[in-house]
Amino acid sequence: MAGINRKGATFIELIMTLLILAIIGATVVGVIVFFVQLFVYSPPQSDTVKIAREIGDIMFEGENIGNANTQAVRGIRFARAVLTGANAPSTQQFCYTYGYVNAPAATFPTASPDNSANRLSVRFRWKNDATGKHIYRSTSTDAGASWSTETAVPYYNTNSAIQVDDLSQSGTGAVFSYKKIVSGAEADWVSGIDSPSLIRRVILSINVSTASGTSVTTFSNFQGYTDYTTSAELKGFE
Repeated sequence: MAGINRKGATFIELIMTLLILAIIGATVVGVIVFFVQLFVYSPPQSDTVKIAREIGDIMFEGENIGNANTQAVRGIRFARAVLTGANAPSTQQFCYTYGYVNAPAATFPTASPDNSANRLSVRFRWKNDATGKHIYRSTSTDAGASWSTETAVPYYNTNSAIQVDDLSQSGTGAVFSYKKIVSGAEADWVSGIDSPSLIRRVILSINVSTASGTSVTTFSNFQGYTDYTTSAELKGFE
């Protein structure tokens, strides 16, 4: 009919419109994913951070390793003496003695807690074994002459899904470092030169990763990866 203005979109115009909307949608989704990764922890990342903090708490504060009648194992900050010889401190292990072990009530007060024979020694050491890289704890009632069976820290960290390494992930397990006091200020403690008795601060620096989260870039795939450092001052009772 004459005088009627018919307006409509061609098929090509429709395709172009859909294409533009698809590009805009993909861009928006990409921006949303970026900010989620930037500001929101994925569950594996949250678990990794929690595990790293738990390792630090157990090693420096201690934990009860049995029922209410079992002696708790106190952490590094309760150390009264640093062991020497085969148990000397290194980048991979730290061994110390604190307090006293449980003794029958009849022996008190004759069993002095200041007697080294009545103390409990604790060893933390990093190992790369069949299950991967982990930190293990064992105890001794004879000043480190013999040690109990090693248990992972934390106890459930016994599989390859959780890896504990040094911050550089070099595989050398250099997780421990130490400080001494020189002229009232902290200075690096040097193994083989300084006596273990000079150690006044123990520093733990670890990288914890879960799944295949072997580097910070894998966080984009929602895998766990975190660096963690903590320390404790040794009071130097002996």
